[in-house]
Amino acid sequence: MKFNTILFQLSLVYFLIFQTIADAQNLIKNPSFEEYASCPEEENQLGFAKYWQSYFSTTDYYNLCGYYPSFIAQDASPRTGDAVVGARWLITTDPNPLREYIHGELAHPLESNQIYYFEFHTHLTRYSILIDQYSAHFSKLPITDIPPDGILYLDPHIQNQSGILSSLEWIRIGGCFTALGGEKYVTLGNFVSNINTDTLNPIPISGIPIQRHYTLIDDVSLFQINTLLPSDTALLEGESLSFNPNNLPIQYMLNGAALPNGQFQADSAGLFTIEAILEPCGSIGTFQVEVYRCEALAQDYQPSLRDTAVCLSDGWQAVFARTDTYNYRINGQLAAGNIFAPADTGQYEIVVELPDCIPVDTIRVEVLNCAPAEETPACFFIPNAFSPNGDGRNDHFQVYGSCPIQRIDAQVFDRWGSLVFSSTDPKFRWDGSAGGQPLGNGLYLYSIHLVFEGEDRAVYEVQEKGAVVLVR
Repeated sequence: MKFNTILFQLSLVYFLIFQTIADAQNLIKNPSFEEYASCPEEENQLGFAKYWQSYFSTTDYYNLCGYYPSFIAQDASPRTGDAVVGARWLITTDPNPLREYIHGELAHPLESNQIYYFEFHTHLTRYSILIDQYSAHFSKLPITDIPPDGILYLDPHIQNQSGILSSLEWIRIGGCFTALGGEKYVTLGNFVSNINTDTLNPIPISGIPIQRHYTLIDDVSLFQINTLLPSDTALLEGESLSFNPNNLPIQYMLNGAALPNGQFQADSAGLFTIEAILEPCGSIGTFQVEVYRCEALAQDYQPSLRDTAVCLSDGWQAVFARTDTYNYRINGQLAAGNIFAPADTGQYEIVVELPDCIPVDTIRVEVLNCAPAEETPACFFIPNAFSPNGDGRNDHFQVYGSCPIQRIDAQVFDRWGSLVFSSTDPKFRWDGSAGGQPLGNGLYLYSIHLVFEGEDRAVYEVQEKGAVVLVR
C-alpha cells in the first residue's frame, strides 16, 4: 500500500518576523556607483561605472580606488561606499551651456500605471553657483542624441521642490510619479534654460566671480510604492520590529503618533494597525501587526499527522507546512527542508517548536521493514458476524489474533457508504453503535489496514476489506 503525502496543516495566518522587514528591490542598477569596469584615472570617465553613461558630455566619476582629487575630497566624502559622480549643471559665461547629464539603466522596465518613488542625493562643491534645478526623467530608450544648444529640455518626473539649495551637506531629492510603462532608463540633470534656472551667486573668492554650478551625486534609488508597504505580520510579545531597512523618508504612525526610528515594540498582545507615510508622497497605506503570546501560538497549531508506524517500502514522506513559522527537529537535528522522507528503518521523533518560544508538539514515527502482502502469515482473524446483546458472547466487532499489531486503521460503513465507526486503537472493540445510539441489524462493510509483527519477527502490512453482519 502506498501512503499519500501528509501535510501539517496549521491555522496560523501570519508570518513571524522577529527583527526587520525585508528590503524592497531598488530598481536602479549600481545605485551608489560602487561597481566599475576600471578605476577612474582622470576626469570625464563616468563610463567606467557599470550601467551609467554620459553620452554627449564630460561627466566625472570619482572613486577612492583611483581618481578622487583633493579639491573634491575637501568638499565631500562619498555618502556611502567609495564612489560619487560629479556633474556641471549650469555655466553662465560661455555661449555654449556645456551642460552635463547622468544616464542610468533600470533593473527592468516600469509597469504601466504603477506609482514609483525615486530619490538621489546631491552635495554642492565649495566654489559653485547655487541653483534650484535638480531633476530626473525616465525614458524607454537611452537619450543619446546631442541637443542642439547643449540643453536637454525634458519633462521632469521628479524635481527639487525646495528652491535654491545652499547646504554643504548631502541633500535628498525625491518624489513620486506614475509610470506610463516600459521606461528602462533614467537621466539626471538640469532640464531648463539658464534664464529659467533660479540662481544665487556666493561672494567671489579672491575677486574671481563664480561662473558654474557643479554638484556631486550618490545613492540613487527607485522603488515601486506597493513594495514599500510592509505585509501584515505577527510578532511575539516582547520582540521588536523595524520597518524601514532602506532608510527612506517614511514615517510610521500608530494611533496618531509616530513610531520612533520606525520601530515597533511589542509590549502587549493584540492587533495593531500602522499607517506608512512617505514624506514627499503622502500615505502609502496601512498594515497590521498581530502580537501573540507563546501560549496562544501553541494553541493555534493543528497538526494532521499523529504518532504512527509506516513501511519504508511505501516511500512514505511528510511535508512540513509553514517552516517560516515553526521549526521541525528530527531526532534532535533541525530539518534541512520541508520534506521528511526517512531513508532507513527506526524510531523518529519529530519535535515542532516555535523559535524563541516553546516546543508545541512531539510526533513519533516508527519506520518498519514490511514484507510483501502475499507472504502475510495467517495469525489474525476478523469475524463476519457479531451480536451486541450483552450476553458476554461475541458482543463486539474486533480483530482477533496472536500477532502483535503495531498500527491499525479501522473503518466501518453502513450499506449506503456512510462512516459509522473508525479507530486507530489496535485493541478496538465496536459495540454496534454510532453517535451513542445502537444501530439496527444488518450488513456493514469494513476496511482495516494492519501493520503487525509475525511469529517470524518480520513486520507485515495488509489491507482487509469485507462485510460483517450485526445481529442483536
